[in-house]
Amino acid sequence: MESGGISLRQWMEQRFVDYDTRIRSNHDSISLLRDKAGKQETTLAKIEEQLNDQAKDIEEMKNDLKWIKRGIFGAIAVGLMFTIALANLVVQVAH
Repeated sequence: MESGGISLRQWMEQRFVDYDTRIRSNHDSISLLRDKAGKQETTLAKIEEQLNDQAKDIEEMKNDLKWIKRGIFGAIAVGLMFTIALANLVVQVAH
């Protein structure tokens, strides 16, 4: 039995080869997509870890700045007390 100048067997073998090629190429494409997805997932995990580290660093910097601010206000208070004490001494000497 012939179909279009080739035997049925040749035609079926060619169709099988075509389908087999398609299935293999789909499998290869899926494997490539899985590899790329895995790499992107790894990259996203690294970025998330870096962002968490940066958030911790920012929190530490906020705490450090809080103590620096307290130290500056303390220094201002001591300077003000010194100025008041000096002014008080000048007033006492003037009388």
